[in-house]
Amino acid sequence: MTSYKFHTKTRHKAGPGVLLTVILMGLMTSACGMTDGIFAPPPPPPPCPSVSILGNAERVTQFRTGPGRDLTDITVEARIDDFIARCIYDVDEDTGVGQVHVELSLGVTAARGAANEKGFAEIPY
Repeated sequence: MTSYKFHTKTRHKAGPGVLLTVILMGLMTSACGMTDGIFAPPPPPPPCPSVSILGNAERVTQFRTGPGRDLTDITVEARIDDFIARCIYDVDEDTGVGQVHVELSLGVTAARGAANEKGFAEIPY
């Protein structure tokens, strides 16, 4: 006659330390995706619109009233020496819709001409 042995498996209950470790590991791996926006560098701003001075528009010469246009008829000469353009973005982060404001700083040099009797000049730009 043949005899058979059956092995019975005994189950062990996990202790509170093992259970806590499993829960913490799950929380830590799910939290990894949450830090992407916090530690990632912000996206670069959109490019600033190109700002330039039109050809021959950087200089202006004003003459006194009348037909004369020689050196003795100049009231003021002015020129734009330099300018700096800075963009200020006002964009809704959720929709991506907004406005771009361009702030200009101009450097202007002006010289009074021989025909300037007032001692000042208004220079339109």
